[in-house]
Amino acid sequence: MFFTKCAMVIAVLGLLGAVGQIYLGFQYVHMDMQQQVAAGVSSAKHFDRGSNMLLFSFALGTLAEISFNTRNSVSKDAS
Repeated sequence: MFFTKCAMVIAVLGLLGAVGQIYLGFQYVHMDMQQQVAAGVSSAKHFDRGSNMLLFSFALGTLAEISFNTRNSVSKDAS
């Protein structure tokens, strides 16, 4: 049960991080190209990183939910 709860916390934190990366990507889209080059940032990098984090957070959250529901159904069958 410990790892299931840890996986849920990590999935939620990953989801928040993904939203933050995608938000930064939208912020950098509105910058001038010269400002982006001077700052050393790219909106595409933030979109890629955010979408990957979002995908993995959903996958981890789904696995954690499956683990949680499997654990609950096994404990109900035993009693």
